[in-house]
Amino acid sequence: MSVWLTPELKPFYGGTYFPPEQRYGHPGFRMVLERVAEAWQQDRDRIEESSRAAIEQLIKQSGVAAAAPGSALRPDKDTLDAGFYVFRRSFDSRYAGFGEAPKFPRPVALNFLLRYYARTKTQEALDMATATLSEMAKGGMYDQLGGGFHRYSVDARWFVPHFEKMLYDQAQLAVSYLEAFQISRDASFSETARGILDYVLRDMRDADGGFYSAEDADSAIEAAHPEEKGEGAFYIWTQSEIESVAGQPAAERFCHRFGVEPEGNVQNDPHQEFTGRNILYQAHAEQDAGRLAAIRETSHKLLEARGARVRPQLDDKVLTAWNGLMIPRLPKRARCWRSLAMRKPPGARPILSRATCTTRRQAFCCGATGRARPPSPVSWTITRSSPRRSSIYTKPPSHGATWNWLCGWRRNRRSCSKISSTAHSTARPRRSHAGHAD
Repeated sequence: MSVWLTPELKPFYGGTYFPPEQRYGHPGFRMVLERVAEAWQQDRDRIEESSRAAIEQLIKQSGVAAAAPGSALRPDKDTLDAGFYVFRRSFDSRYAGFGEAPKFPRPVALNFLLRYYARTKTQEALDMATATLSEMAKGGMYDQLGGGFHRYSVDARWFVPHFEKMLYDQAQLAVSYLEAFQISRDASFSETARGILDYVLRDMRDADGGFYSAEDADSAIEAAHPEEKGEGAFYIWTQSEIESVAGQPAAERFCHRFGVEPEGNVQNDPHQEFTGRNILYQAHAEQDAGRLAAIRETSHKLLEARGARVRPQLDDKVLTAWNGLMIPRLPKRARCWRSLAMRKPPGARPILSRATCTTRRQAFCCGATGRARPPSPVSWTITRSSPRRSSIYTKPPSHGATWNWLCGWRRNRRSCSKISSTAHSTARPRRSHAGHAD
């Protein structure tokens, strides 16, 4: 967020993101600086008056009665209704989401609408939230192979993203999809949440169990020329690349499902970054279980092939606040299923419900001490990781281990050290564990 203030510290201009250079019709940061400086020099009085009026309007719109001494602040019904009508007015009835392009994922707004529905049973609130979540997950905003969401969509239909991936987006959107699943019991929301968590655990986790901050949008187009980078180069495909990896008829089915075209599927490409290439999105629905399974197998092959490409640059800071957002989402994924007392819906894959636990720190605690129940059945995975890339092997749990009620693992109750050998593997640079439960 960039905000320009008057000398009296009153904001008069701002924006969430300005690219270094002008792109997709949006001004670059240098151009913004020049225009702001010009406007301040030529029309300062009008800017200051506009700033005062904007502040007054914000105060008026956000005004909530003060809480009584010693009590919590609780917005009244009128305040909540006013919030709902703001989103109702700005909702895009054609492509879902709120406002015009560029469109950002707005998990706070979606979570508000889900809670507003739970409180008032206003169907329109639920419809706006679920429609937005569905359209986001179908579009290029969502990584259709590896899971996780990109930063924002440059167009109104969630198709062409800015390919950066942020940890805090994954953390907040995981909650939105899990809660939409709890309300609607639509398995697609649960699948998207699982994709988010799979991505974070696979590609964003450091050796000590924390989570990195972000992955860049740009990466090398070819490994032989690392200085030549392109927006989304890691994620986009030519049709011939898909055919060479998948073969026929698997490639044909995959291309139909995800909108792949021989000449590329990005029509508005002012910088020629996607010429001849395709952004994967769910162009056509598929109901046949056999075809879906085959397409999923093709997706796994393409994800493995993509792993050989040069990855985007990693922002490897492990920030406490962002990790604080992410960590609780992992046990919430399991609690959603247990609280519904239902089995896995048709077509859903195994549920990722346990995360790393190390002897040095119990990073992800699942369930309340003495009250949690181990899921049944349980499977284990052992993950061998080269830098930010995983090969997963699955072995059944040992019956000689005991369930750790504190950290959620079949281990000694008093510590996180294993009391039996649940699985064996060859030497590897680091080891991590993730559990799966039905």
